[in-house]
Amino acid sequence: MKIMVDCNAAVKEMEVASIAYVADHARIPVMAIKVVTDIVDGDRPSHEEFLENLHAASRSLQDHLPKVVKYIGGKKISDL
Repeated sequence: MKIMVDCNAAVKEMEVASIAYVADHARIPVMAIKVVTDIVDGDRPSHEEFLENLHAASRSLQDHLPKVVKYIGGKKISDL
């Protein structure tokens, strides 16, 4: 929490962090594509903010994921 406060963070990643941590130790590259559904520890209950933003976040992911796949398709990891 101190790091987030010191850096004035607005969002935090929780789900992929453990996967990336293990992959790093195994020297396996990881790419994650995420969308933001709620602001970090804001004044509003997280579940309410999440439900309000879920549709927009899902739509954003649906719009952008094909572009990411097209961009990375056929490239070596070192080219990314």
